[in-house]
Amino acid sequence: MKTNALLFGLLLTLATGSALSSPTADALSLAKTIPIADAHMHTYRRGGPPAEAFLEQMDKNGVKWGGGVGDYREDVARLLGKRHIPAVGQAEFARVFFSSGANELVNEQNPIFVRFFAEAERLFANGQAKGFGELHTDNHTSGPMRMRRQIRTDNPVMRRFYSIANNYGGFVQIHSQLEPNFVEDVLRLSADFPNTTTILSHCLPKAKPYDLEKIFEQRTNVMCELSAQGAYTTVLLESNDQRVPFRMTV
Repeated sequence: MKTNALLFGLLLTLATGSALSSPTADALSLAKTIPIADAHMHTYRRGGPPAEAFLEQMDKNGVKWGGGVGDYREDVARLLGKRHIPAVGQAEFARVFFSSGANELVNEQNPIFVRFFAEAERLFANGQAKGFGELHTDNHTSGPMRMRRQIRTDNPVMRRFYSIANNYGGFVQIHSQLEPNFVEDVLRLSADFPNTTTILSHCLPKAKPYDLEKIFEQRTNVMCELSAQGAYTTVLLESNDQRVPFRMTV
């Protein structure tokens, strides 16, 4: 992902509203001056809102850039222009999972993946895609039951995602929960593909601020986004550990 700006702040989501139900006066003031990137703005083809709805909500909430997950929609890309963060791959990843099960998610020779990787190369080459996401790997005790699965994040299919993104300075957004194997895998992938930015969906469910700090201290190309609700996000935001950075490159 090309770096035009480095934002230290919160990556908020339009899908869930504000991270805190009652923003403070300071937060409202900062929102007027600090650009926000909504890196978890789902743009589904089926059942999704019209492109104008995304633009309206972005303008309403002071969001400068939006996208990062979901399907590629030409109408959204056309309307948002440079404010769009176009992502691909979630639909294909889900299609393999629901048709063949979790074990097939590591098979890069699956026909769906073979066709998609060829298409992804084209989309990245012509600038229509900037990254992949979100890709569910190990969320076996978190999230909706039908979406749960447990696979290693460092596997042949994920390496293809990382390799393509690496060639174009793109990103891979992963939905996983904190597990020792996940941390090991994401640190290895982010080292092997230094031009790929890893985005941790929902700031890595089950993680605490110090867990994220350990990752951030070791890798500058890993970040998290805060599209989460409830006590988890509140605890994270109100942590006394001021050393935990939340990073977004655009």
